[in-house]
Amino acid sequence: MIQKWYRGHEGSRHALDNFGIIWLSADPEYAQAYADEYPDGVVSTVWVDMDKLNYFDNWNDNNFDVYDPDMRLVREYMEEGGNCYTFPVEDGIDVLALVSKEPVIKVERKIVENM
Repeated sequence: MIQKWYRGHEGSRHALDNFGIIWLSADPEYAQAYADEYPDGVVSTVWVDMDKLNYFDNWNDNNFDVYDPDMRLVREYMEEGGNCYTFPVEDGIDVLALVSKEPVIKVERKIVENM
């Protein structure tokens, strides 16, 4: 199943540029808050093949901070075959944290409501 997600980012960068984790939001307004942190911020729509996601088994790991994960733990989960994790934020909005670009099908630098 293909699902759309949103990423707020600096306009001079590609939506998939990252420093270890690609943070995506299920809500475009939540992503806009991140875009607003940059003078040239934009919101990109990122289409993800949900069938290619291999979620980390981190829910019982008290040492795993979803907001600021220890990259050593991230590498351990990746070695076990994981490529992402999710968590809810305000108002039940889901965040998808990708550690691999492989599940990404397409990126558009504007919000598109229909594929």
